[in-house]
Order: sequence, then C-alpha cells, then structure tokens
Amino acid sequence: MIEFARQSNVDDGETEPDTINDEPTDWQQMFPVTWENRANTLRHNLQAIESVFDLNKSYFNGNAIPHDDRQPRLSWRVATLPYAEANDLYMRFATSETWQSTTNKPLLDEAPLHVSTIDAIPAGLSNILTPYGPQAAFGEAGDRVMLAPDLLDGLADTVCLIEVAAEHAVPWTRPVDFKFNANEEAPNWPAFGLPDEPFVLVGTLDGKVHRVRKDIGHEAWLRLLNRADGEEIDWEELEY
Repeated sequence: MIEFARQSNVDDGETEPDTINDEPTDWQQMFPVTWENRANTLRHNLQAIESVFDLNKSYFNGNAIPHDDRQPRLSWRVATLPYAEANDLYMRFATSETWQSTTNKPLLDEAPLHVSTIDAIPAGLSNILTPYGPQAAFGEAGDRVMLAPDLLDGLADTVCLIEVAAEHAVPWTRPVDFKFNANEEAPNWPAFGLPDEPFVLVGTLDGKVHRVRKDIGHEAWLRLLNRADGEEIDWEELEY
C-alpha cells in the first residue's frame, strides 16, 4: 500500500500567500513525515506516469494537457489523476479550458495528497516538479517525448521528478514546472530538496527514487537532467 505524505490544511485566497507557515503542528510532531514516506509519494507519481506511457504507446505529454493550438491548459499532475487513484477528480476538470477557468480554478483547492510531499506548504501547491525543455525528460509545452530513441540515456538514468523546497512549489493544476536548459551558463534553478537535508529526492523514468547528495556539483546535475547526453550515471557515487 502506498503511504502518502500528509498535508496540513491551510486557508487559500485568490493569490498565493507571501509566507509559508512551517511551524509543526501537534499532529506533525506525533507523526512526522519521513523521507521514506516522501519517497513513496514520488513513487506513486512515477507509477502514474508509467501508466500513461504504457497507454499512449511510449509517449507522455510531460508538461501539460494541450489543446488544438498545442498551448498548455493543465499540468501533468492533472493528466495523471486517472492513474493515481483520482479519476473522479479528473472527470470534474474541463481539459479544453485553462487551469484558471471558472470550471477548473475551484479544483485547485482539492489537491490530492500525492501532489505534495510535505506538510509545511499551502493547500493547492505541489513541490514535485518535472524538468522540461529540449534536453530534459519532458519536452516543451505540447511536445511529445518518445521513450526510444529520444531517451538515449535510458529510463534508469533519466530524472523526471524532483522534490523542491516549499518556496518553489507551484499551483498543482498549473502547467508550470522546472525549465531545464543544459546550455545556460548561470541557470536559475529552484532549490532542489528540502532545507536542512543533505540530499534531494529524485525520481527516474524506471520508477525508482534516489536520494542524491546536494553537493554533487553542477556538472553532475547536468548529467542527471539531460536525457540524451550519452553519459552513464554512477548512482552509487551520487547517492546519499
């Protein structure tokens, strides 16, 4: 059985809050969310992504649900709901409309547990991001990413999910994640992992979750995030 990380109940407004209350509640102190629980949450998302791959003959629109004009409407988190034991919620979305439409926006408040790994985050946000871009596991908005030959590095060496700090969480239905460009000299990346932890939880397309050391350096992260650089990953060297 999948054990989900628990979310706290935080009042939502029309705009995102300026601050995040990270003070632990009595419940959190009694039942702390361990890294193992958080890893299970990532695995649940990986299983849903794999199901979409299988159903759609080896491709997955990783960034969003596009419409006829190929512009993104909703996130991959919405696209995978039927395969994450949340089909009833998926059926309430108007997939031809944007995440901010009158039909879809109220559903922002009904984020399922598996879209976040931590308690200290406002409801409606997700701290599980996919890298997307020309060299990433998932292409630009509307693009399809083939398993072969496009994923030259193989499933086991292609990172597709990253746990990020709460301040970099995004609205779970919005088609926005972490844009990766291997050619950027000074990339504006989000803070990978949680504060005060020496590792980052990442998921690869073979369904595995790894604890990667934060101190591996920029070049090592480039190898992890680039889906077709031909570099073999030595996970034992990078694992915490």
